[in-house]
Amino acid sequence: MANIGYIQLVRHCNNHCRFCSNPDTDLDFTAEQIRGFIDDLKDRGYFGIILTGGEPTLSPHLVDAIRHGRKQGMHVRMITNASLLAEPEFCDEVVEAGLQHVHVSLYSVRPEVEDELRGMPRVLKRTFKNILEPRLIAWLLIMACFWLMMYQLWDLHPNFITDWVDSSDVAGLLGHLPNPDYWVSSTPRGP
Repeated sequence: MANIGYIQLVRHCNNHCRFCSNPDTDLDFTAEQIRGFIDDLKDRGYFGIILTGGEPTLSPHLVDAIRHGRKQGMHVRMITNASLLAEPEFCDEVVEAGLQHVHVSLYSVRPEVEDELRGMPRVLKRTFKNILEPRLIAWLLIMACFWLMMYQLWDLHPNFITDWVDSSDVAGLLGHLPNPDYWVSSTPRGP
């Protein structure tokens, strides 16, 4: 299983989520400290890093952290509330730096619930607007194609999938669709 380490770049945020386990503080690491955290995770055999916070896009060292993680050969992800993803220059910077995966925090598709959870008005509308930024959509499509190719490569290495993934529950669900033989194939371990 891949080891992925979390690095909390900042402890402040531009939302006020009622359930947040990371209370706002003035904690702000230097670029050198962040590179040290990344180097430490690499030295301990970690596959990748997840940049988080607070809100990691508020860190002045985010792009540097992404670049350094990629320079170390690590897979770089970020957990964000997407508040800055609609800014084309920002989007370009993080993509060019090598960000490979974005987790967007979204807790409800009902605007009133999302606003209540986030402690701010019109959060859901802004989040959707931001993640539908054309440059981000293009990047997400490219990354989705990349992951699709990776999944197909994994099919060429059945031991990798066998050791990492138990898909029997998914196979059971797909078996109820019309034409189940199209969706589910048998392996030595079962469907």
